[in-house]
Amino acid sequence: MILSPAKAELQPLGAGAVGGCSRGAGPGWGSALIAMLLLLAGPDLCVAAESREAARAAALLGALVGAWEGEAVRTPRGVLPYDIDFRRGGDGAVAGVANPGAALHHWRFFVEQRRLRLRFLTTFGGNTQPVWLTAYEFGQDATRFRADRPAYLELRVAPSAHTVAIDVLLRGEPHVDIRLTRRPSPLEHLP
Repeated sequence: MILSPAKAELQPLGAGAVGGCSRGAGPGWGSALIAMLLLLAGPDLCVAAESREAARAAALLGALVGAWEGEAVRTPRGVLPYDIDFRRGGDGAVAGVANPGAALHHWRFFVEQRRLRLRFLTTFGGNTQPVWLTAYEFGQDATRFRADRPAYLELRVAPSAHTVAIDVLLRGEPHVDIRLTRRPSPLEHLP
């Protein structure tokens, strides 16, 4: 239905309503209406989407902060210990270093140009080149990241109040699964 300025009443969406389209118009009628609505409300919709993404990024960063203990339960080298302390820096980034034995793993989650990013560096084999990933999907219980290069690397981070699951996919196949549990604070045991 549309509001007719001439008659100031609601009329069914019909002849002349949108570019001369009539009820029962063929394909493209709905697309034209959606395009028109997006043009009219586009900036507000974009701001709302960016606000949701910023809120989800902030929630993920906040959930990661703290001391975690656990294991990389699936790796090419078998099960490895994976304790890590994620701390928030002055720039708002959340970073931590894990030592699973064969290398150091440096994790840094941050927001850049309104996008949630991850810089991951493993020192395995003397490597000094980080992998840069960008969040591309914020689900109910997990955030998915895709590597800029190599394009075949993806990561899923699923934090909860007491656990974090990190799954790494290489060419779409499971490569590394990390399972962490929040380490109790020594202060929790004080009366």
